Amino acid sequence: TRREKMETIDLGGMDEAQVKSYISETFGKPLKGSEPLKYTFVIGAGKLARQKYHPDLSKFMTAALRELGYVEDRAASACVECMGSYKSQHDTSKNLKFMHVFPLVDIQGGRAGEASLSSEEKVSLEFLLATCEVDTFRELSGKKMSILERVQAAEQRVARNRKSVSKHRAKNDSNGGIDEGRKRNL
Repeated sequence: TRREKMETIDLGGMDEAQVKSYISETFGKPLKGSEPLKYTFVIGAGKLARQKYHPDLSKFMTAALRELGYVEDRAASACVECMGSYKSQHDTSKNLKFMHVFPLVDIQGGRAGEASLSSEEKVSLEFLLATCEVDTFRELSGKKMSILERVQAAEQRVARNRKSVSKHRAKNDSNGGIDEGRKRNL
């Protein structure tokens, strides 16, 4: 099994400016590594240690991460698909509140043909392949193409589809949504 790389950082005593600075310095650029990472931040505690944490620490973290383009994903884990996301957790057995961050990582030493791609390109490819039509998937996965070529082909197909949808919408907007055959019969 693949083991998760994990860091735990206690943010007790930090204010909004310190959190924003720390998050932007740490996650402002993709990190380098051989696999996806998980950082766990302690952002709150129960009655006995509550005074150590700013009451709005969770809001500070969320705002700083969103500013960098991170998104909340309550089912996130340390995998390629979840890079660039975060989730919060209240561990009642430890009486602590956590914010788990799954940063963007430039995967080094990946499979052949992937080593030079950034994590954003890998996630983009997986997203495109997972959300494209069946015929497009068969076409892209059946050819012996590099990952970059597959991404470019999928992006071209998406662009063509957008143009087609735009033309269709423009036509419907110009005739009030009634097709030409029905318009003549009215």
